[in-house]
Amino acid sequence: MRNSNGYIFLETMIAFVICLFIVSTILPIVHEVKIDRANIKIRSVALHLLYETLAAYLDGDGRLSTELSDEYRFTWTIEDESAKVMGCIEYENAEGSYETICDAVE
Repeated sequence: MRNSNGYIFLETMIAFVICLFIVSTILPIVHEVKIDRANIKIRSVALHLLYETLAAYLDGDGRLSTELSDEYRFTWTIEDESAKVMGCIEYENAEGSYETICDAVE
């Protein structure tokens, strides 16, 4: 064991490969968590806007606005026979796809 110059290089390479394996496992998970957090934030704002608009309509405002925000698109349907108002909000999530949330009040 007098000539052990190659072992240090081999151990360094093995440690480097182990570190690369750990990083390549953790980075996609961290990225997915960041996207999920952004989606939850956008969805909660959309739900809040939809709830506030429907609550304002029920309180006697009588108006159904479709232009509350640039990022969210509102659509309303009023059914005459049951006096039910159906409100939907469409928004773009953090991944770039569109989602729609609907709620109804009488």
